[in-house]
Amino acid sequence: MTQGARRILEERIPMAPQQVSDADMSLAMERKWDRYLEGLPKRTQRDQEVRSTLSKLYENEMRYVKKLHESTLAANVGPYQKQVFPVLRRAIPNLIMHDIASVQPLSAPVGVVFYYDLVYDTNKGRTTAGNIFPRDFDRNYSSELVEDELLASGNAVDYGGAGVVATISATTMYNPVRAYNTSLGYSVTITEFDAVGTVVQQAIDTPGTGGFTFVPAGANAGGSINYSNGAIISFKFQNVPALGNKIRVTYWYDNEASSKVAQNKFDIKLAEIRVRTRKLKTTFSAEAAEDAAALHAINLQAEMISQSSQELALEIDREGINEMLAASSSNADVFDTAIPPGREPLSHYRQAVTKLSGLSHQIAKRTLRAPGNWIVASSEVSSILEQLATNQDYRQIWVTGDPSPLNGAPMDMPRPLVQHGQFGVYKFGTLHNRWTLFVDPFMSRDFLLMGLKGQSMAEAGYIYCPYMPLQFTQAFEDPNDQTIRMGLRARYATKLIRPDYFAQLRFLNL
Repeated sequence: MTQGARRILEERIPMAPQQVSDADMSLAMERKWDRYLEGLPKRTQRDQEVRSTLSKLYENEMRYVKKLHESTLAANVGPYQKQVFPVLRRAIPNLIMHDIASVQPLSAPVGVVFYYDLVYDTNKGRTTAGNIFPRDFDRNYSSELVEDELLASGNAVDYGGAGVVATISATTMYNPVRAYNTSLGYSVTITEFDAVGTVVQQAIDTPGTGGFTFVPAGANAGGSINYSNGAIISFKFQNVPALGNKIRVTYWYDNEASSKVAQNKFDIKLAEIRVRTRKLKTTFSAEAAEDAAALHAINLQAEMISQSSQELALEIDREGINEMLAASSSNADVFDTAIPPGREPLSHYRQAVTKLSGLSHQIAKRTLRAPGNWIVASSEVSSILEQLATNQDYRQIWVTGDPSPLNGAPMDMPRPLVQHGQFGVYKFGTLHNRWTLFVDPFMSRDFLLMGLKGQSMAEAGYIYCPYMPLQFTQAFEDPNDQTIRMGLRARYATKLIRPDYFAQLRFLNL
């Protein structure tokens, strides 16, 4: 892109630093950097995230290029600009973080990442303000039914018995209260629960009087309820409630034209982050550069930048995988690969799928969002799972296309095409049509990591925040030994936010 064209674009679309994702701004950036996004697919949600992330990172790099232009000769900036954008175009879409984590690019070295929860904002029954949906799901939160609202706690002296003791006088949080009606299912029930939630004793309102009757004894209980304002007056049980036992009331209220309506809210959490830096420096001889150019037409400097940037990207992927694996220890299981006598190996290996299914549903139970949908496994574990192709539990996916083997059309080939500069963690197939499988040759040989990544940028347990994904110094020839030297660095931040999104399976005797 010429300086004149770039200046026109910058004047037409001024790009102030943006921290929070904005759809219009993202589209404007994509239009601005369309030349360097050409060929990237747009089919899936992941594709759109990659394009948006890459355009924002191009913008960060351009700000760095402009600073170089101001501090160095313009002639020295040209090679940097010519090399850095194609390298980013190749490296960023290959990051596994796009498949297993939320990617939120930063526009400054200090910023915030955000994630949100839908929370209950009103006390109602057993639900307390601050409880999170869907983890603390309350099926009656929006209804007229108030279930097990706390009235008092037993002290082993009051609230029951034949003698003169202190009684319960309280007002329900929601009113007016609907009177006893068997056809509509309305009633007011006061219950004593023990420490494990078992009913100890119970009373129900009496039709037409507002008094209470013990259940199941049928004798009249002390106290009454004023349906219009929800006041419970001088109530006591047959027996003295035990120390610490909870006394709760369940009732229906009339919410027509009532201001007492349960409320929820989006709780947007902001976590401050600071970027950290990875650095590399590399050397090669002037003779090697000359020979590579003369004999093979290879630009050794460009090749070195490409390979080193891939190493930085792989290190970042490995850092994230290790943090997720450590966070998954609370949701773990084991599978013994030793084949019992008399059992076929394939039949035994299929038991691993049962283990994986259990872990996947544990993720759904702990997050109350969805089961796990991706797996990162070691090469050794992947070789076990690959045997399941015979039963069509495992399906290989060989793909080709620009920019990476993570995208493209399926091909009927005996082996995958090796992409230039692509190495490390790679997509290998699908398991049971439920989990996308990635192979990490650097993972401990007996481990498998499972996780959940949703459609929204907030539906992930780990956040990766690139800032300057690649910067490199100008190459120079050192007069001391006549080698060509240059340095590279990447600046980024990460944040583990939800360990419940991950699980691990350890393969014993592997």
